[in-house]
Parts: sequence; structure tokens; C-alpha cells
Amino acid sequence: MKRVLFTADDFGMTRGVSAGIVESIRNGAVASTAAMLCVDDAAANIAEFAPRIEGRIGLHLQLTDGTPRCDPQTIPTLVNGDGRFPRKPHQMRPLDPREVEREWKAQLDALRALGIEPMRIDSHHHAHRDVVALHAYCELAKSLDVPVRGAPLFLPQIISTLRKRAVKMPDVFTGEWSDAEPTLDRLIACIRDVASECPDGGTIEVMCHPGFADDELRARSAWSDEREQQLRVLSSSELPERLRDIGYEIADGFLS
Repeated sequence: MKRVLFTADDFGMTRGVSAGIVESIRNGAVASTAAMLCVDDAAANIAEFAPRIEGRIGLHLQLTDGTPRCDPQTIPTLVNGDGRFPRKPHQMRPLDPREVEREWKAQLDALRALGIEPMRIDSHHHAHRDVVALHAYCELAKSLDVPVRGAPLFLPQIISTLRKRAVKMPDVFTGEWSDAEPTLDRLIACIRDVASECPDGGTIEVMCHPGFADDELRARSAWSDEREQQLRVLSSSELPERLRDIGYEIADGFLS
């Protein structure tokens, strides 16, 4: 039987998001999450909720949508004039590889300062699609000896690079469920769409964004109520049965 691996993004973004992710792991289908260190109150949110999901936290590397851990003057290609990361990936400038490595090392150090050693890595807004960032991503994964999130099937060059570098990752990745209304029917459809690319006994990673829509999230993002809808689906007693019907089981660990 094939497996579906649910991984939750944005641990630490707000208290509501962090609490929802904990709920999705403890009482739902989510196997692990990844912590972001470059948003306001991230350290406090992570410190509060991490003890409830020990051993299931990775590092959500940022080059967008936050304040860097390094002094902005030391990483000029990564920041805008206000010393912050650009909001979205298409706003990123050509990156200096040394600056990416420096900043991501600082984010790793910030997570370790909270007593957490990452069990996997991925990137916010898929920043590792950038060719410079991808090199740093591979180097960090190899140095930590942890698996990573790959890339959608429409980016075969990214997948090829990760495989050539012998970076551990699931067989297939899909993030399509977060692109529209996240119903259970649509989740099953998204898995079916990539199922032919998953070998027998293989694993499809499904990116998800469960959370509780608190005021802080609503002020930060237009995508808030959808997180609660994802949480309901991921905690549904119907989900395991629907997956079994199409030949899948829910993975409890990142990779085995």
C-alpha cells in the first residue's frame, strides 16, 4: 500500500496557527510540522507549543515574509530597504549564496536555542526553487542528515537536482490542496492527480496549513478560515477510510 504523508507549514506563525497544528498532529492525520523563526513572536509561540509535539518539528526556512535573523546589513541581497525579506518569491533579487547560507544557519541556530533539533527541512513559499537557494538547501540537508520537501511535478529540474545530490525526500510532493477551498473531496482528488507518479510502497507528501484563525492571523493573511477548514478535514474520522478506498494509508513518520 502507498502512503500519504501530511506535513504542516508555519508552526510559530501565530498562537492560533501553532495550536491548530498541534491539534492536527495529536488528534489528526498530520505527521510533522516545520517551524518558522522570522515572524513576530515566533520564538514564544514555538516554545509554548513545541513540548506537545516533541520529535515532530522541522525547520521552515525563510527568505520571504519576515525579518531575518542576521543583521540585514550583512545580507543585502536577501532584504529590502526596510531590512525585511520581500513578501513573495517573485520579489526576491538575485541571491548571494554566502548570504543564504549565513541566514539559514542563523535560523537553524535560533531553533536549536529553543531546544529543538530539526527532523526535516522545507522552505516558506518554496524558496528553495531558486537555484542559489536550492544549493544551500541541499547542503544544509546533507549536513544535518535529514529529509527535505521536494518540489511539484511541474518542476522536474528541482526534483532531479535533489535526487542527484542524494537528498532524502518522499517520492512525490503536492501542494495543490492549499490553492483553493480545502474540502475532503478535493484532497482526495489532489492525491489522485499525482498517484500515477508514486511507486508501489511509496510516499506522497501533502503540504497542509491547519490552524485556528485568530485575530493575529486575520490581520496578517487573507488565508485564515481555510486553515480551520483544513484542520477539520485532517481531523476527520472519514479521512483514513477515504484514503484506504484509493489504496493509501496515513504515514505517521516523515520517512521510514
